[in-house]
Amino acid sequence: MVLKQPITCVAFDIGGTLHRNTQKSKKLGWKMKLAVLEKHGYPVSFETYKKAIDAAWQERNASASKGRFELDACTLQKLGIPASPVLIKEMLDAFYYWRLRDMSPSRIAPGVKSLLSFLEKKGIVTGIISDSDVSWGRVWMKNHDLRIAEHRIIISNEVKMDKHGVEIFELFFSRMKKEFPLIKSSQILMVGDNARDMNAKKAGFQTCWYNPSKKSLPKEWKIKPDFEIAHFKELKKLV
Repeated sequence: MVLKQPITCVAFDIGGTLHRNTQKSKKLGWKMKLAVLEKHGYPVSFETYKKAIDAAWQERNASASKGRFELDACTLQKLGIPASPVLIKEMLDAFYYWRLRDMSPSRIAPGVKSLLSFLEKKGIVTGIISDSDVSWGRVWMKNHDLRIAEHRIIISNEVKMDKHGVEIFELFFSRMKKEFPLIKSSQILMVGDNARDMNAKKAGFQTCWYNPSKKSLPKEWKIKPDFEIAHFKELKKLV
């Protein structure tokens, strides 16, 4: 496919896009949540939890445009565990405490730093639109020196809206418009790894699915991406 308009801004998702989760790191993070469940009297095996969270992710993708979706609440529901706000907060705190301490360079998706340097040299600005219940991504990016300007970073929990709807993308566009009055929504490319990122098309953005494992497009995705890449070096050719 051909770009509708030349790209002047690239907005990235963080988790699953800039932040790379290996099976090993994912397992370690989930173990932090499982320790919380066991402490509350709900011992759950890793395999049982994996099946539950995989099913919750499928449901999340299928309902990408149907309102706020709490992944942990859905996972607990599938495990038959009451999804109390206190329990969910403890699980999230444990998980993100571990994630922020995991400073391995391998957590940065391959080619990210090279791509960001390339975009900067081309005069293409970069930003972040991230769905998250906490602001871990902002801290993680700073710790890894991924130089994206603070005022171009939007985290869903900070603005009380998320990527199920168009508002968070419109907010990003309005901020870019203040900084660059001549920018058009079609000159912004949203790059992300899941169905909610594709909702940026509702705000007029162009969209790119980051698909490093080269999966087939999930049939439950209601909005199809304009582009698809398996590695960030492919994005250099696109812009």
